[in-house]
Amino acid sequence: MITFYLRSISPAKLHGYFRFNTSNLNTIPIPDHIDNNKKNEIIKLVKKLKQILVSNSQDEIQIQKLILVINDLGYQIYQIDESSKKIIEESIKL
Repeated sequence: MITFYLRSISPAKLHGYFRFNTSNLNTIPIPDHIDNNKKNEIIKLVKKLKQILVSNSQDEIQIQKLILVINDLGYQIYQIDESSKKIIEESIKL
């Protein structure tokens, strides 16, 4: 979801790459109120994902599952409906 937003505001580079910099990252809209349970769950899942990635694990299935759960929590926080979710996910496919 954040990739969708950043691609919409960042200039495209050669071969379809995008350049994200701090000025782009500082514009990410953060909701005023985030449910603490969802926030804590995202933190826990991101830490778990980071551990898997740092360990150089090749468990792609586990990595993809974690990413899906994190994304779903993000969609809930930003109150993204199913039709908007589909647009976002289609637009960031490579």
